Amino acid sequence: MSDAHRLRKSHNFSIYLTSFSVILLISGLLFLKEGSRLQNAVFLIGAALIAISAFESKNHMVTFLEAIIILGIITAFFPLISLSVHLLMILLPALGVIAFLSYAGYYRKERINAIATASLICFAFGFSLNAPSYVTVFSLFLSLGSFLFVVYGSLSFYMYKVNMQVPLVVLNAIFGVSSFILFLSSVR
Repeated sequence: MSDAHRLRKSHNFSIYLTSFSVILLISGLLFLKEGSRLQNAVFLIGAALIAISAFESKNHMVTFLEAIIILGIITAFFPLISLSVHLLMILLPALGVIAFLSYAGYYRKERINAIATASLICFAFGFSLNAPSYVTVFSLFLSLGSFLFVVYGSLSFYMYKVNMQVPLVVLNAIFGVSSFILFLSSVR
């Protein structure tokens, strides 16, 4: 098998796995009770599959984003953990990712990585909060993170033809709108 054929098969695998994960995550959002253990488990599986797909296709930014999201989902299984522990569990790794990306020159290579990093920061702040206790701030940061990822993913697809971004843009648009609706309902 030639390298080009192997690369094409790997690329197709990533697209299919990402698409399946997006369908799984959207189904969890639409059909499962919000904040339930089952919904969190579905979100964890979907995020892990996207991380595997991103890692397989060497999409480092999405891999790092999903790692932070996975940490956030894991903390949702332990709502009684103090806010300071939540903050440490998510913000420290997020800062480590940002330091690594800066050291590795990701921001010089592709300017759009700064948008993905802003998305990562929003997700990290949102997930570091205990959602039931801080629903307004939680939903605001998750909606901002999702909308920033929509911008990043759209630019990544448009500029670099990263096909994996298309289902992720759809996913983040849906999650962004859902989080924004939650934000608006919590402000009233």
